[in-house]
Amino acid sequence: LLTGRRQSSSNDSSSSSPYEACCAWDLYIWLYADTAFHNVNTTNDMVVTIPAIYVTLQEGLSLLQALHDHPAEGVWVSMYERWRPTYNPSSAMIWFLAVVVAAVAAHLSATDYHTKRRRVLRAARAREEGPSSASQQQSQSQSQPRRSSQLAQPEETLELNAWHALGFLVMASTSLLVLFYFQIFGFVKVMYALGCSKAVSAVLLTPLLHFLRKRAALPNPVLWNVEWEDVGEITAVDLGAHVLGYSLGLTWLIIAFMNYHPETITFFWVMQDIFGACMCVLFLQVVKLNNIRVAAILLVIAFFYDIFFVFISPLIFK
Repeated sequence: LLTGRRQSSSNDSSSSSPYEACCAWDLYIWLYADTAFHNVNTTNDMVVTIPAIYVTLQEGLSLLQALHDHPAEGVWVSMYERWRPTYNPSSAMIWFLAVVVAAVAAHLSATDYHTKRRRVLRAARAREEGPSSASQQQSQSQSQPRRSSQLAQPEETLELNAWHALGFLVMASTSLLVLFYFQIFGFVKVMYALGCSKAVSAVLLTPLLHFLRKRAALPNPVLWNVEWEDVGEITAVDLGAHVLGYSLGLTWLIIAFMNYHPETITFFWVMQDIFGACMCVLFLQVVKLNNIRVAAILLVIAFFYDIFFVFISPLIFK
């Protein structure tokens, strides 16, 4: 590959002086923070010093087609492509993760139905066993009014309607435009870490600590009783789960800001996958789609939303 630069050993600067020949290296193109191909993790910084241009895949194909239609003597272009395995295990891992997340989210989203079903089955079993068993069960429930009242309260959910579906289109489009126009990547990372820390605490750490507490026969005392309706009682398990969750989120955030390419660190991308899975589970657990019309509207909007931002927006904003 000719570099476009004359050989330094040649004193003749005329047009007959030979050009340097070198190799074209396969460089990774990062999404951001890659203006000069520097790598701060090593002492050998890589800087492109020869005349070079960056072309997209579409422009490269257009160039190949132009050379094919109008061949020039002594000019040839070849496209390099990285080796790809015939079978990619990561695709199966991603598919398995998606199936597990969808199954767990579907099961947890029906928690209120499972609770009501267990109550109906207990009541039917009590009627079959006779009035003595029913009266005994009633006396037990009356002796523990605080627990029964807590179980009777349904979990906080949000039932979507058609306006929510339209609001999704407006908010998602506005968020993407603001994100890429103002390049506020740091702000997005902070909000993502805070939201996902809460999701990990609620979906993963709280059930895990409850399980360990029961196995160890440890109490779960109420540490604070907040008057706010959305908070209520704060137990030791709640405090421990949130401390661990936000500690993981803070660690992830520090790695994200302190490293040039944090996605090369194992903890960062593994924790990011766990964050995303817990966020999806919590979202599907809280948000309810009890109307097929709303689901159809949301799917149609999401369909055209993806088409616009993937295929049409590059033609508008290029």
